[in-house]
Amino acid sequence: MLEGKTSIEVQKLIFESSSMECAIEAFRAAYEVAHVTLHMAQTRSQNVDMPYLKTTYPKKWISEYILKGYVEIDPVVKQGFNQTSPFNWCDLEILPESRFLMEESIKFGIGKNGYSIPVMDRSGRKSLVSINSNSTTLIWNKLIAKNGNCWREISHVLHQKALIELYDGVDPAPPLSRRELECLSLTALGKDYKTIAILLGISEHTTRSYLKSLRQKFNCTNLAQAVSKAHSLGIL
Repeated sequence: MLEGKTSIEVQKLIFESSSMECAIEAFRAAYEVAHVTLHMAQTRSQNVDMPYLKTTYPKKWISEYILKGYVEIDPVVKQGFNQTSPFNWCDLEILPESRFLMEESIKFGIGKNGYSIPVMDRSGRKSLVSINSNSTTLIWNKLIAKNGNCWREISHVLHQKALIELYDGVDPAPPLSRRELECLSLTALGKDYKTIAILLGISEHTTRSYLKSLRQKFNCTNLAQAVSKAHSLGIL
């Protein structure tokens, strides 16, 4: 870690960086890892996309990755956006079609070891922060044990900073409760309030209260507008 700096000080340094590029470079330098990447999902659906990516990976590898559509077979991205807990790349199940990708990445100087941290904010938007290393597996596992909690905290800071940059300083997405997110998702699937109440095991009155709250938070006159706005903000 940067000489004499605590985890809180590193978080402050990252958040106050002039850009996301500087922020992830500060993360990389603070913990002396090979690379740091933040990939923010455009939607909460099962589809994998790559609309917002900040990384310290070599530009040649980024070009290769995008040109050949590796995001579609990347086991780190696939697992990262389908679970909520951090994971060690050593624990990944590498399918045959993904093995070539991992071997190719090493040729471009990407370390074989890594640790990825899924992040989801109160508006339901997801990002995946991955830390990459050229260390041996034994040393890497010790680093995860030592720094994993700090890395998870910093990942939330990076996610928030990315949103600020993405929306030019003002995040337009309202914070939503878990129930509001559930009601919003079911409404987007065409369910009415009676069906939503049954599916969630809550009263119709409570369901209507959540739906009213959603309209107010999105500043919309009806639920169709709220769903449309949620899609545009990457919440659905």
